Amino acid sequence: MTPLRRNRARLRLLLEPALILVLLSWYWLCRRRRIVWKRRAGSLALRNLATLARNAAFMLSGSDLLVRGDLPPRDQGAIIYSIHFGVWELVPRALSNRGYRLGILTNQYPLSWGRAVNRFLRRFRCAGGIRIFYPDEVRSIVEFLRAGGLFAVLVDGNDLYSKLAPIRKLSLVCAVPLIPFAAYQNRGCGLVTIGSDLDRLVQDRPCDYLWAYRSRES
Repeated sequence: MTPLRRNRARLRLLLEPALILVLLSWYWLCRRRRIVWKRRAGSLALRNLATLARNAAFMLSGSDLLVRGDLPPRDQGAIIYSIHFGVWELVPRALSNRGYRLGILTNQYPLSWGRAVNRFLRRFRCAGGIRIFYPDEVRSIVEFLRAGGLFAVLVDGNDLYSKLAPIRKLSLVCAVPLIPFAAYQNRGCGLVTIGSDLDRLVQDRPCDYLWAYRSRES
């Protein structure tokens, strides 16, 4: 193990217990969130929370991902999509490091309470020259795709694919492929698979998936 990987592993070990405490508080202090979480995770709710803490520690430590699967050439636009599964936040950086020009779709938390969170996430997500788009920037997204950019988006909400239909329409308008992906970690090693079967992954690894909010449209 290289010194960098060793330091990242140590950081993960320090972060995990702290994040478990933070997430337990986040879980118990909001009854509405607790109801949504229990409805979606059922008897796995606490195991789900512990896995989320481990995955969050993996992402915050900046751990590397091994990329498996085929993507279009770097000068050909494409849309890759996934869900809130495993260590999804590390995927844009991993693909950017392989020479792709990455853009991601994201939302902002309300400024009344989420200003610091928005600032942190923007700094974390923009590393490596990754470009951030917001849902109202449709024209800019279309131009980015037609210019050969690789656009990454998460499509889950009230259900696993509740936001997939407009993304499929976008791929048709821009004449670019639409490709699923997923990222997860096992024993400190991270992997992103291109062309993943998302339904099968959620079935096989249910504790790696969680989206405990209702969609904003709701």
